[in-house]
Amino acid sequence: MVRESVIASLADDSIVIAALIIAAALAYVFWKDALITYLIAASAGTLAFIAYKATVAQVRPPVKGLTSMNGLVGKVVSDCSNSLMVNVNGELWSAECLTDCKECRVGDKVVVEGLRESKLLVRPLSEKH
Repeated sequence: MVRESVIASLADDSIVIAALIIAAALAYVFWKDALITYLIAASAGTLAFIAYKATVAQVRPPVKGLTSMNGLVGKVVSDCSNSLMVNVNGELWSAECLTDCKECRVGDKVVVEGLRESKLLVRPLSEKH
């Protein structure tokens, strides 16, 4: 869901930038002799883009924080005694297993159950809670 919103945001930005470039090119084509007109059009386009980005930033909902990671599925990357390294959404996290850590091996999938001192608390995916 996050990836889709990022792609939509990039598409919106691309459309706005393309419109600004076309507007500046048309202003230059129709008013070749007046360089000042071209500069005014480019400045207006830049200000419109800045205003657009400021409006989008105000409307975007706030980030929920680390507690929003509860329920996400990750993959064990390394297991050292009582500590695990887990890949969740492309990020590496230190993790503690809520059950016996011998159940979590490299390559196993785990579910994030919480957070303690910047370490994820995880359970094996197959375990029912």
